[in-house]
Amino acid sequence: KWWKVRAAVLSSSSTLSCQAHVEFLLPPCKHRWISAVTVVPTSSLGNKDPPCGDSRSSPASSSSAMLVVAGDRKGSLHTFRHCDGAFAIQDAVCTLPGIHGKNGVNDIVYRGGRIQSCGRDGHVRVFRLSAAGSLEKLSDRKFLAGVDWLEKIIHLPNDRQVVVGFHATSLMVWDMARAEALVTVPCGGGHRSWHHCLSENGERVAFAFIQASRVHYCLAEISEWSRQRILQASFHGREMTCLAHVSTDSSGSAVIASGSEDCSVRLSSYNHAVGEFQLLQHSACTHVSGVRALASASSGDTCILVSGGGRSQIKAWSVASATAGCSFLACDRASVAESSPCCSVTSAVAERRGCDVQQLCQYPPPLSHRERRLQRQQPPTRASAESRVMALAVMSVSDTTRCLGVHVDISLQGVFVWAAYSDGWLRLFFIDGDLPSFRLLAESERQSRSLLCAEVVLLPLISSMVVVTAGGSGEVTMWNTGPVLREFFSRRRCCPSGSGENEAVEDLLLFHSVGTYPSHQCTVTCLSVELVDDGHTVQIFSGGDDGSLVTQCVSVVICEGAMSLQRGMLAYRPDCHGSTVTGICRLSGKDLIASTSCDQRVSIWRISGDTPETRSLAMSPPTVPQRVTFTPIREDSCKQWFFKAVSTTITDVADCHAMLSWTGGSSHSLLALGGAGLQCLQVENL
Repeated sequence: KWWKVRAAVLSSSSTLSCQAHVEFLLPPCKHRWISAVTVVPTSSLGNKDPPCGDSRSSPASSSSAMLVVAGDRKGSLHTFRHCDGAFAIQDAVCTLPGIHGKNGVNDIVYRGGRIQSCGRDGHVRVFRLSAAGSLEKLSDRKFLAGVDWLEKIIHLPNDRQVVVGFHATSLMVWDMARAEALVTVPCGGGHRSWHHCLSENGERVAFAFIQASRVHYCLAEISEWSRQRILQASFHGREMTCLAHVSTDSSGSAVIASGSEDCSVRLSSYNHAVGEFQLLQHSACTHVSGVRALASASSGDTCILVSGGGRSQIKAWSVASATAGCSFLACDRASVAESSPCCSVTSAVAERRGCDVQQLCQYPPPLSHRERRLQRQQPPTRASAESRVMALAVMSVSDTTRCLGVHVDISLQGVFVWAAYSDGWLRLFFIDGDLPSFRLLAESERQSRSLLCAEVVLLPLISSMVVVTAGGSGEVTMWNTGPVLREFFSRRRCCPSGSGENEAVEDLLLFHSVGTYPSHQCTVTCLSVELVDDGHTVQIFSGGDDGSLVTQCVSVVICEGAMSLQRGMLAYRPDCHGSTVTGICRLSGKDLIASTSCDQRVSIWRISGDTPETRSLAMSPPTVPQRVTFTPIREDSCKQWFFKAVSTTITDVADCHAMLSWTGGSSHSLLALGGAGLQCLQVENL
């Protein structure tokens, strides 16, 4: 029950009056009592940083509508909605049964539009709270092995967050940002009667408990000298597998996302003027398995970062970075080659700038223990959980509608996501900006081999979109997704509120390829696509595990509503690298191509067709058995061109798996290389 307490002061004494305000009815369970509660006014859900709620503080607000989030002894979370009025019995509008295990919920905190909860399972979980009262799980984190009793989450000044809990026989105050124990008090473990108090500045903690019929009191100082000294800032625990450019501010500082086999995505800021990377604070995003693909796009005023990896998991993040005013420390510089100046590698930083990263949604959505048991009893679906997301391509709604010439509601925000899977599927998702969630719109027919690369190309001149994929078959396939997207926008206009959309797109769950051509003898490991100036020709660059580079120009023609392809200029060179080519990209503003490999070489190439001395490098394309396609590609007087080596340098990054190119503040092309480390190279004077 929620009671209203009033104090009445008389002439000689004061009295207190209690009146039942509202009664909340918990769902039936074995342990049916509340262990933690917080009150959230619905008016604060739209604020960027509303005031924090406390699980044991008295709710006080002038808002007429409130949301009450309560946790019970069973480990469940319940949401109740209450409006001022007569006494009433309220039922829960949302319930997450047993999400904190069978030992109960200990604390619930509301901050920044998110609900944070902890319990005796050693986990801190973050949920998104909507105005309707629904809870959507965003993240789940277990801090330390052996910490099974988390008592309280405390937010301190300077955006610090600590957790108080029991580790074995000691009370521990754990710093979530620095991932270290601030105070450890031996007390014999959890007690029935105990209490703690942390000072506002977070420099002192008091702890009292009863043990062996005696009251014990401890006072500990948390000073800077008692903390660990960081000699080298941590980055990734294992090698990096993918990179993505998130944003660049006016000063030229770029925010780069990196994914690794350690199941995390981290954001780092690169300052071109200083020449070093800086790991941004609060930027670690976790997956259940290794991260294999990253892609980003701007949707409205925010940047959407999409990551994919093992267990068919895809996550979308909203990134708001603050690179302006970052303070950098000195770093080591390594000059790799005289003809290609090199920027520095990462260095240690004492205090890292913050970066606001919020998880929007994930696919497949997280399931409770009960839902997992029910799912095992059902027949398996085509979307196997054992497959991996190997490549991602993202395009915003505004760019898509502008390219297709489709008029939609101006309030429609979101991004389209193309995901290539290791089991041969290509799937198209839509993330709505108003209610973030993954919606499967379409998928391709299954390929015989895994898909490792995916790129999307906008063709505004002919109002179409093409997705280019490649993989284990050594072939490059092009897909026409324009009709699927047009049908989606048509259904969206018919159902603007979103009701009945799942039934409306049932017939869009399959799209076909428009052409396939052989590119490499074995697997295509990297891909880069660019639109030529004529507006309908796509230039495709590919690298394979045979060490070769291939570029092919394909003209896209729309005739009577059907798309056809015609092959044009071709260039092929087999001896580019001594090992698997892991990255290839076209340098912006230059007629140059950069490639890298596991042999730690970074090479710059220029495509030429009229230089006599380069003709000795020409070889015929590899002979690959022709594959039956839906729309065959016509070879019409293909002109033979050649790769001409311009510059080669050795990178300090071993086992390089990813390469990223963007333009810096001085209009120079910058290359970021990721593998067993991260390095940036500057390309100039070529």
